[in-house]
Amino acid sequence: MIGYLCNMRFRLTVMLSAAAMALVASCSSSPGVACASSAEAAVVGFTEATSAGDASTADSLFSQDRFGWFSETPGRLDPEARNRDTLLAYLSERVMEGARYELVSFSFNGYREADETGNFGFVLRNEAGSRIVGKGAVACETGKIIVWSMGSPE
Repeated sequence: MIGYLCNMRFRLTVMLSAAAMALVASCSSSPGVACASSAEAAVVGFTEATSAGDASTADSLFSQDRFGWFSETPGRLDPEARNRDTLLAYLSERVMEGARYELVSFSFNGYREADETGNFGFVLRNEAGSRIVGKGAVACETGKIIVWSMGSPE
């Protein structure tokens, strides 16, 4: 009888472990988790490209068809912030001025299934050592940034 109970306990443990692994696997393959990775990669890509003086690569990280805005206080605000056609020129100007960004922190703030959008927040340090807080959104299906807002350096 003891052997039977031990065998049943072992089987139950194996079954629960398998169920837990399946749950973890399904969570890690969810659209929200994949979107969080895409969003972080886009933010890292932007900071690295800008810091390398590569405005063209930084620009390529932004969506063409779902672009909402790129704002930077005080340099680029509405209505210009919503104009995708002028983003490359603006980024080129900023890197020529010496704009450099280091990613201090990144947070993924949620996935919206209705339009497959992921929202994120970030803290950057600029070339002067000032802290900049910002937020944005990424189109999860492409990994392209659709919204980017940077506040004033603190």
